[in-house]
Amino acid sequence: SIHIDVGSSDCLIDSNTVSDGINGIQLWSDDCTVTNNTIYDMGKTYADTKTTDDGTYYNSAILYGDIYNVNTPTSATISYNNIYDNYWGLFVYNGTVTAENNWWGNASGPADAASYGTSGYEAYGDAVSTYVDYEPWLLKGWETATTYDKTLALKGGWTLVSTDNRITAGDSEWVGKTLAYTYTVSGSFATATLTDLRPVDALYVKTVGGGGVGITYSGGVPVASSKDLEAGWNLISSATATAADTVLSPLRYVQVGEEQGVGLATLVSQGNYNQFTGAWYVDATIWENVSGTMSPFDGYWVYMNAAKSFGVIPN
Repeated sequence: SIHIDVGSSDCLIDSNTVSDGINGIQLWSDDCTVTNNTIYDMGKTYADTKTTDDGTYYNSAILYGDIYNVNTPTSATISYNNIYDNYWGLFVYNGTVTAENNWWGNASGPADAASYGTSGYEAYGDAVSTYVDYEPWLLKGWETATTYDKTLALKGGWTLVSTDNRITAGDSEWVGKTLAYTYTVSGSFATATLTDLRPVDALYVKTVGGGGVGITYSGGVPVASSKDLEAGWNLISSATATAADTVLSPLRYVQVGEEQGVGLATLVSQGNYNQFTGAWYVDATIWENVSGTMSPFDGYWVYMNAAKSFGVIPN
């Protein structure tokens, strides 16, 4: 393994291959950069031999921070590394770590030990602990990978996916996708491509064993996105991380002739398919029921009593 100890700073760990040990790289010092390395099979054989005082395993590809509290480092930059098949990918004991644009062994990115089971987030790469800024990640090994403005994890099976702004489809990609569908205004599903990924829409994307979406934004001033909703069920997204009653307020009423009536009747979030939103089933005819925060990267079903246009302006 590679060990940078107390007192070292401004270190560079570049272009190494490390495997079959307890910790691949140990950083206990400030301002280190770790790049272009391949680290695998670390800590798996030794998972029961070394733990922190609170019982948490710290056998990992990269261990950052002093487990004995002798020194508290402040920062490190870990990028363009292949980190896979380890007991932990990156364990941060103290300090903060920027770990963007790494390959974690799966296009879905690293398993986030801090959020898994609380937000529904699922990914299948090596696990990372708290205090790690890992997004965007690489969808494949750093030697051939492209970088993106935003990355999204795809579950094994189906995931509902959307975007918070216009994307450049030709510069975006999805890895691991086997099927993708959009819900059409005629009430049926149609095969989807990346050009269908818009802020007001959501797509069903299927993988076997997980995958990822790499998004390149179009840039420029955010402009309104809209879609025409029909009477009946429609699949939408929010474009912003905003309270549901705010985003959906234009749908509360519809005009039928000279009469105003209830427009939005039901709001549904399928938590099994969304990465960031739990399961909702809301009777929206009682407006006080419409609560909670919508994610711009998830999809939602709305039942409309009559047709109406839905529009949002991304942040």
